[in-house]
Amino acid sequence: LIGRKNRKNASNVRQSGQELPSPLGGDETETNVISLKLGSLAAEADSLQTGDPVFCSEPKCKAVFSALSKLTSPSGVAQIQEDSEIKSDDDWQFVDGEMIWNCEFCGTKNLVDIEREEMPKGDSQDYILEAPEVTRDNAEEPQLNIIFCIDVSGSMCVSQEIQGKIQLKGSRLEDLAALNNENAPQYIRESEQNVTYISRLQAVQAAVDHQLKLLSEEHPNYRVGLVTFSGDVSVIGDGTIPVETITGDKLMNLEKLQQAGRNIGLENSVKDSYEALSTKLFELEEGGPTALGPALAVSISLASQANGSKVILCTDGLANVGLGSLDGLSSEDELQNAEDWYEGIGNYAALSGVMVDIISITDDQCSLENLGKVCDLTHGKVDRVNPLKLTENFVGILEKPAIATLVSATMLLHDGLKFRIDQIAAEASDADPAASGVDASADANDERKSNDAIPKSQDEAAKEVSDKEEEEVGSAEASKIFELEESSPSKGSSSSSPQIESSSEMKAPQSHSDLDPNVVSVSPKPAKIHQCSRLTKTVGNATDDTEVFFEYVTNEAVADRYRDLKFLPFQVQIYYTRLDGSRCIRVVSHQKLVTFSNEEAETDINVSLMAANAVQKSAKYAQNGDYERSRANRFANMRFLRDNVNASQQHVVDKYVAFSSPMDDQLRLEQITEEENSIHVGGGKFRKRARARNRKDGVSKNMYSNQLAHSGLF
Repeated sequence: LIGRKNRKNASNVRQSGQELPSPLGGDETETNVISLKLGSLAAEADSLQTGDPVFCSEPKCKAVFSALSKLTSPSGVAQIQEDSEIKSDDDWQFVDGEMIWNCEFCGTKNLVDIEREEMPKGDSQDYILEAPEVTRDNAEEPQLNIIFCIDVSGSMCVSQEIQGKIQLKGSRLEDLAALNNENAPQYIRESEQNVTYISRLQAVQAAVDHQLKLLSEEHPNYRVGLVTFSGDVSVIGDGTIPVETITGDKLMNLEKLQQAGRNIGLENSVKDSYEALSTKLFELEEGGPTALGPALAVSISLASQANGSKVILCTDGLANVGLGSLDGLSSEDELQNAEDWYEGIGNYAALSGVMVDIISITDDQCSLENLGKVCDLTHGKVDRVNPLKLTENFVGILEKPAIATLVSATMLLHDGLKFRIDQIAAEASDADPAASGVDASADANDERKSNDAIPKSQDEAAKEVSDKEEEEVGSAEASKIFELEESSPSKGSSSSSPQIESSSEMKAPQSHSDLDPNVVSVSPKPAKIHQCSRLTKTVGNATDDTEVFFEYVTNEAVADRYRDLKFLPFQVQIYYTRLDGSRCIRVVSHQKLVTFSNEEAETDINVSLMAANAVQKSAKYAQNGDYERSRANRFANMRFLRDNVNASQQHVVDKYVAFSSPMDDQLRLEQITEEENSIHVGGGKFRKRARARNRKDGVSKNMYSNQLAHSGLF
């Protein structure tokens, strides 16, 4: 499993038969990648545990007792009997009901009290931390809310022609027929007569009505609502209640907007409300400016009444009324406040268990850079489409519902490995205190006091939830039975990164048995804690194709210490909320074969996994404004895969090249534009901000879409 790092220093890369210069001249390709496919959360774990998870008592480890863990029974307080290893149920022995667990990650010897029936079985275990308020049959479909948030501003009247005479449902031509007493054909002189002109709104109406019909047939228990916006916001709900219009000062008040959404209930399922919704849908007319931000806030609040719900925003223009207005911004404070607002509303949606998908009409700039943040934070989809192709895009969006919400994943590594730091840099946000190492909590609190439209971030909320959950299950934490001598982390430790937690490394062990999880120690001496690393990623909402990657490298500083090990343990702890509202933790533990041979490690490369990780990583670099590293990462992975895959895998490499090319081409053009116009973007957060504000919708769309890449695409 411990492969090599391939450093590319070549000056060019061959693509489609042409020699192309490398953007940076070289970057590293990592073959040690762990894929975490969160779609598995929709299925049951190998075992549902009746008790609480048992955590290692070492604060910087917190590994969970699993099927990989070994128990021994003590003959006294601090002595382990050589013949007491538990190999099967027949060997189960208790001494005063307590056993010793020698943590396979950090080496801490823990005193645990666990019943036979509570022993973990299989690779994965589910623990229920909080039961659902209302139970339902497993076969019963969840009652999700689907909210269509539709732009009806004046620009939605823009039309385009299609061949043939087509009668559109809800067309207002019938209202104009009375003016044509002679029933003469009406057309523009010298124009083609056998065409139909369809406005953007008419295309949206047809596409949404088609989805309403499908939902009523395929998901009859879903509840569907309609919100529209122009100069004000109209909450139509499920079509069976009076329309509520939100206007004036309320468009600048987040609390009132959210309250409006919460006060309107969706009482009827779509099988009962379809006819009423369809009628309301085709009564819509275009006109006025674009109160997009307020409509989005109301829609999210309306959807949040059911966990795992979805908002689908369809727009063709720039928000210019109320909260989130992006029109006419000039000062730095105005720009930053608007950007912060969209990030805040995205966090609010994610913490409410709501996914937001955005469909923008091509040929107009909607500031997808800002709107896309909402999708990015909620794991939604960003798309730019021709209005005549809306129907197929809606179908693709509705096929990917959330299967879990408030998801976070913590990966644990053994001392022999450590997380790759530049992957963390690719995902770090300069605005995130955890990423920068700066305590910005005071500034953040001051900002919230002055602007109540910005909710807390997912990372802050996830930390609060995680701390609370670990405190609640703290009674199941093992007791440490030895005093441990503490020393500073070893050289090469990744503990300096605020996103990684590492246990302090203790004195070097006297034998491999002190550290090998497959060997039970027989020494009465105190255990020596060695370093293990933890990396937590906040995911938010997860669908059946959500995939998260962790990159790791050999911990060269201690590699010689573990030359004799055959296996190393891995564990991921996934906190998540099911659609029924129950809060759970899933613990997945594996042990993997170790090799120090490059050839053996690269014999059977998982090309699809590497391709998906590379696409995600390049997109994250681009989002952070590092176009150079983004492009270099793509070139390095393309070169590595082409040099190391066999003929049967070449089609996967071709898919990777084709999939990653559009964004790479766009970034190259952005770089050329900067050079031609002598635009200096600076570095760090200044570069990130400058490039984000200059990005066109097409670039932003591909950047956000690529962050959702998964192995199944290749």
